[in-house]
Amino acid sequence: MHGEAQSPANISGREQPLSAPQVPGSLDKRSQPPQTRGALECLPEILITDRPMRNVSRDSLVALRDANQPPTLFVRSGWLVHVTTDEGGRERIEITQPAHLRGRMDRAGDYTKETKNGLKHATPPMSVVQDILSLDAADLPFPALEAHVEAPFLRCDGSIASTPGYDSESKVFYSPAETLVLPDIPNAPNQAEAQSAVNLLLDVLSDFPFEDDASLANSLGLLLTPCIRLSIQGQVPLALIDAPQAGTGKSLLASLVAEIATGGAAAMMNAPHEEEEWRKAITATLMDGNNIVIYDNLQSVLQSPRLALALTAPSWKDRILGSSQTITVPQRCTWVATGNNIRLGCDLPRRCYWIRLNSQMSRPWTRTGFRHADLIGWVREHRGKLLVALLTIARAWFAAGQPAAPVPAFGSFENWPGS
Repeated sequence: MHGEAQSPANISGREQPLSAPQVPGSLDKRSQPPQTRGALECLPEILITDRPMRNVSRDSLVALRDANQPPTLFVRSGWLVHVTTDEGGRERIEITQPAHLRGRMDRAGDYTKETKNGLKHATPPMSVVQDILSLDAADLPFPALEAHVEAPFLRCDGSIASTPGYDSESKVFYSPAETLVLPDIPNAPNQAEAQSAVNLLLDVLSDFPFEDDASLANSLGLLLTPCIRLSIQGQVPLALIDAPQAGTGKSLLASLVAEIATGGAAAMMNAPHEEEEWRKAITATLMDGNNIVIYDNLQSVLQSPRLALALTAPSWKDRILGSSQTITVPQRCTWVATGNNIRLGCDLPRRCYWIRLNSQMSRPWTRTGFRHADLIGWVREHRGKLLVALLTIARAWFAAGQPAAPVPAFGSFENWPGS
């Protein structure tokens, strides 16, 4: 049903299956597009006078489906949603409200009503808007949406999705920045190509004072996670970027990960203190479709049963803010937290991995001699090459037959270290 070419909506009043093609010439004269319009402005006419609401809803759905090319209207977790763009050009997932749907309907079809002077234009009836929003997901002719990303990503089968827009195979909407220039990604990288990719990533991390090799290795894993997150069959742990004191580069490393993954500044948040605030923050974040979550500059012990649950749950169910209705959304995030000498409580220690920075200086913010003086600026300029490097490493692993990593088991996150 998705993506199939369909004829204009039926306005005869006789109920027909939504996916059934219309017979050419079967519409009466009232349904014909006005001849004065240009070809690109011809919309199906939908008569609302003396017709059952179900028929008007059916015709409206046909018109919406046909206008949803390329798709920006979706079904997610049983709800009608759309991808919206903010004033900065960044896109996010939003639950479709009645006013938005009514506007979409008006732009997808010409609604008319009978008067004593003939047919007149009308606005889509609110009863029809509400009827469509109340339908089960199975009755909505829109594609399913799992997540929204801003970088090319690895699919479950090891292939790479790099075409902007909706990827039907993975049910993901990919919206890259207009400035992103992506070099070719080798399908079967050889050893030299894979090593060159690793060297580029080591270069971008070279100015961070990692306390040990494990912290460096975990940073490489953190950089890689957003690109391969959608191919991991399971959940990923929380990355803790830790240091003995301020000014060591914790927030900069988190920002670096976000810049590469999203092409924009990191959307950092303060960690809530109350469980109710944790619930609201997690729900709002997952509903927006964010694929990277950063809690910056922890000030107290990090302990939250809600966060612990979110890290290991494949989906998150909660009440929609300001409503008595609930929504269940997939959890496909990369999680990061930064702080000085981070302390953990609750059941979080086993759900985290550590990245420790230590400059061995009393005033680390005075360090000089960096390889990249403006690291974020350098990353923005070379983002396409960095993404290709990350995906080259991922493709090299698939090309090598997906060898198991010689690392200890990580309970609840078995598929993450082995990827």
